[in-house]
Amino acid sequence: MSIRRYVICKMVIGSPARVASDEREYVACSAAIDGLQHICDVEEKYENVIENYIEWESVISQHAVEQMVSFSIDYNDYQDSRKAIARKLLNLSASTRLFLDSLPRHANNIIHDDQTALKQIKDAPSVQYDTRLSYRLMEALRNYSQHAALPIHGVTVHAFRNMNVEPNTLNFSVWPIINLEQLAEDGDFKKSVLKEISAMEKVEMKPMVREYIESISAIHNTFRTATSAKTKTWLEQLHSSTEKFASEFPDEDTLGLAVLPIDDRGLKAGEEVYIAGPMEDYLEHMQKKYSTMVNFAKRRIDF
Repeated sequence: MSIRRYVICKMVIGSPARVASDEREYVACSAAIDGLQHICDVEEKYENVIENYIEWESVISQHAVEQMVSFSIDYNDYQDSRKAIARKLLNLSASTRLFLDSLPRHANNIIHDDQTALKQIKDAPSVQYDTRLSYRLMEALRNYSQHAALPIHGVTVHAFRNMNVEPNTLNFSVWPIINLEQLAEDGDFKKSVLKEISAMEKVEMKPMVREYIESISAIHNTFRTATSAKTKTWLEQLHSSTEKFASEFPDEDTLGLAVLPIDDRGLKAGEEVYIAGPMEDYLEHMQKKYSTMVNFAKRRIDF
């Protein structure tokens, strides 16, 4: 079958409404859909990072609550707590690796014609690595957990009486810890990072992870900023094509609306490109769900 012309129509049975289109519009709408899909893919991977982080914090809080209730822990309970917290950190590390490794490919597909913006996205992880010890540590721990052992070596349970409030309260917390000697025994753990954390009085993993999430958020914000113009252009293209149909057929809804190649008999002669649907609303939802986390490392939970 050969393509003779293009139309904008509803891909539903019993709808004869059609508006003339052309190859330029078909190609433009196809590029818009492909580009917006790449942006949605990045948003989903960022969401995956943040939700794995929430699970990491949640399992720590869960064990603190269990301590508040039971006030005791045996060796098996201790190890179960350590392994559960380590498992959530493994999941978080895997999701950040997916986000970071796939980001350049998505960026290339979205803004390959803007080398300045593309370089900003590709350089963003290096900027965070160079400026934040937490980022360097988490990268080293991810490599360690992939090739050596679980990234959490123990947990400590703290219970203290707060005399600064009336009535006094008994507060509980659980702190994941890493063992520097165990890291040093692994010959592949990055020595420069080990030297940096060895100089610290204490390595507190919860603040470290929070600052790392702040770094990932900064990288993602660079991506959002660099691709915002393309997003706007693509959405405007879809709106324009949709409005062309809506103005011609104001009584028709736009369910299943697409740009379609047809043959000389008016039958489908190629793949349709859907131009009206939930993608725009979905993208807006994803971008609002987890905004940029400025100063996230300074946040605390009190309950």
